[in-house]
Amino acid sequence: MGFPHVLKGKLLTVTGSLLSGCIAILLISAIVSAGCLSGPADHQNLPSQAPASSAIVPTSGSTGLLVPVTITGTNFSYGVSPSIWLAKPGEADIPAQDIVVISPSRIRCVFALPTASSSTGQWDVHLQNAGGGSAQKIGVFTILDEKALPFVWNWSNENGWDGWQHTSACSDSGTRTGSCLEHGPVIVSGHGEYGSMVTYDRVSTRSSVSKTFTAPGSTRWSSVTFRGVLSPSSVPRLRWLSIDANGVNVFSANATMSPPGNGQPFTIVRSFAPANSVTIQISAGQDLTVRDTTQYTLQFDSLTLS
Repeated sequence: MGFPHVLKGKLLTVTGSLLSGCIAILLISAIVSAGCLSGPADHQNLPSQAPASSAIVPTSGSTGLLVPVTITGTNFSYGVSPSIWLAKPGEADIPAQDIVVISPSRIRCVFALPTASSSTGQWDVHLQNAGGGSAQKIGVFTILDEKALPFVWNWSNENGWDGWQHTSACSDSGTRTGSCLEHGPVIVSGHGEYGSMVTYDRVSTRSSVSKTFTAPGSTRWSSVTFRGVLSPSSVPRLRWLSIDANGVNVFSANATMSPPGNGQPFTIVRSFAPANSVTIQISAGQDLTVRDTTQYTLQFDSLTLS
């Protein structure tokens, strides 16, 4: 007769006699693989539902900034994070960073917004689950280019050299006899002066000043205007001036060019990558000193960030 056996929730009947001392071994895994048993799987791959995004907060950010956002909606994928990006015709996509799925209806991520002014305007938000379902919201995120109001630094007795760093040096003096002293920084008749006092002949001089300025809030500057006078030299091609903004050279010329000219007042206007914090470095020098000139200075009248 048959003997009932319960295996993984299934009632099976084994017919035939069992010899004394023998054990009927049922290989459950073999039976299952042969299709004799079908039970619930430990893991099920359910069809993924298409996500839907309903809102993004905040809805805007300024160029050049890291902007954390929260996206709400439905059916956001767990496990493998979804892909999220901003898109605008004619511009490269902006992929989200640090994506965290809080729940199937809430995601946090960060967008590194580009610095170029051409990126301003409305962008579409795209989201694609790991399973392939996707969603988009058209024109719901705006990149802003918030320009800071112009800021003017005048080298007057009020502002002076507050907060400015400075360095001055002579090089290639070798075994020559002479001296190289720092001149300033000082205020003379309402303007700044800084440079070198040199008695060496045919050595190189360099004098630099720098200061960091920060615009209010998330606003940015993108232009520098510097007014001053470069002290003259009998060899103007060796007399030079340079300006750096955030470590990038935006102006470099010798005294044969205008600006800066050889002892004439100048106005230099240059652009730089928009930034909320701007470090300006202004340098001047003489590649080789000459006997009839002992002082190499730069006159500082005003600096404007706009």
